[in-house]
Amino acid sequence: MNDFFQKIGFIGYGKFTRLLIELFSSHVPQSKLKVLSRSHQPDGETFFSKEEVYSADLIIPCVPIRNFAESLDALLPYLKKGQTILDVCSVKVFPKKTMLEKIPADINIICSHPMFGPASYEKLGHSLKGCCAILENVRSEIQPYQLIKDFFASLDLNVIEMTAEEHDAKAAQFQFITLTTATVLKKLNIKREIIDTPSALKMLDFLDMISVDGDLVLDLYKYNPYCHKEFSRLKDAFETIQKELDECSNN
Repeated sequence: MNDFFQKIGFIGYGKFTRLLIELFSSHVPQSKLKVLSRSHQPDGETFFSKEEVYSADLIIPCVPIRNFAESLDALLPYLKKGQTILDVCSVKVFPKKTMLEKIPADINIICSHPMFGPASYEKLGHSLKGCCAILENVRSEIQPYQLIKDFFASLDLNVIEMTAEEHDAKAAQFQFITLTTATVLKKLNIKREIIDTPSALKMLDFLDMISVDGDLVLDLYKYNPYCHKEFSRLKDAFETIQKELDECSNN
């Protein structure tokens, strides 16, 4: 991908940013990667000033959902015609709406949800084969959008194009429920035992693969309105099971 973005700017330096840097470095080594981090001073190698990062051809805010609007506000005065903003939030309607409201019309806007993380990447042997990346061309010229799409495909990801609204409805059903269930199970502090059944081992493998981020679960619930309905369904399911168990115990 020799025609990829010459300079890529990352806002934030969490675990997911570090994974993206690894992926971009290995697949588009010609691109210059620059990170803006509140906790790291510019060193001219990894970390750079906001002026350097905000001037990148492709800018990727890698911040918690709750800080997304704030990160855009800081970026706005530095934007120039033709730059591309790629959002990687786990919810899509909120960042899509926020970007359309704040970002000038001559800036490319692309929504994405790379549906993998450092834990799953490690568990899969530093491979993303079988994982998905959701994409929507919100307001972008064809070339920048195609470059992002081709990049995700080069990682062996299954690239799925859908609207932010479709994504959030579907993600509430599986991602939010999965993370919420994993959060509950991890609070139980279940340990591996010599008498574990094959199904129990698979459940424990599932817990090992999922890195539960309490803030992410809260943000999903707050910023994806579909999660409220799914959480109610989850509670109803537990209450139904409890009622059945109580009835069984009393008979």
